[in-house]
Amino acid sequence: LRPGPALPWQATSGRLAMLIATMLLAQVIINVAVISVRLLSPGDPAAVGALLAALVLARVPLFVFTSLQTALLPGLAGAVAAGDPARFRQLLARGCAIVVVLGTVCGLPTVIAGPWLIRVLFGARPILSDGSFAWLAFGTLCYMLALVLGQGAMALSRHRDQLLAWLAGVAVLAAITAAPGEVTTRVVAAYAAGCGTVAVALAIALLRHAPKPAGSAVAREVRA
Repeated sequence: LRPGPALPWQATSGRLAMLIATMLLAQVIINVAVISVRLLSPGDPAAVGALLAALVLARVPLFVFTSLQTALLPGLAGAVAAGDPARFRQLLARGCAIVVVLGTVCGLPTVIAGPWLIRVLFGARPILSDGSFAWLAFGTLCYMLALVLGQGAMALSRHRDQLLAWLAGVAVLAAITAAPGEVTTRVVAAYAAGCGTVAVALAIALLRHAPKPAGSAVAREVRA
C-alpha cells in the first residue's frame, strides 16, 4: 500500500466531529447506569454501591478488549484500501468471535457468583438479583460487539451511520430507564438494550455498505 494524498482540514473536520460525538455517546451508555440509580433512588445508597460493584465485575472484559480494538482498525482500513472484501469480513468476523468468547468466559462467573463476588471483593450488599448480573454481562458483550463493528464502520468511512447507531442506543436506554418498574431492574435492562441496539444497528449498516473488490467504482470511491 502507498500513502494516499494529504487531505485538507475541511475534509476531515466533519468526520472528526462525528467521531467525538460517537465517543461521548458511548461513554454515556457505559457509565450512566449508576448515575440513573442515584437520581431515581436517592434514598438507597446500598443499591448504588451494589450496582457500581456489579458494573466493575461486568466490565472486566473491556480491559482485555482494548488491545484488540487498537489492532483491528488498521487491518480493516488496509483491507478496504486494497479492495479485499474477503479480508475485511475475515478480520471483522474474527474480532466478533473473540469478543463473544471473551464476554462469555468473563460473563459466566459474574452471572453465577456475582452476588457473592461483590460482597467479598467490594463489601457491597448482595441486593441485586442474578438476572441483573445477566443483563450487565450481556450488555457488556453487546458493547464490545458494537465497538468491533464500529471499527468496520470507520474503515468504510460510515461515520454518520456509527453516530446514528449510538444515538439510537442512547434513545432506547433513556426510554427503558424512564419506564415504570423497579429502578435497578430497568436500569440494567436499559444498559443491555441500549448496547444491543447499537450492535444491531451497526451490523445492519455494515451489511448494507459492504466493501467492494478492487477495481469497482465503490472501492475507488471509498479509497478516495
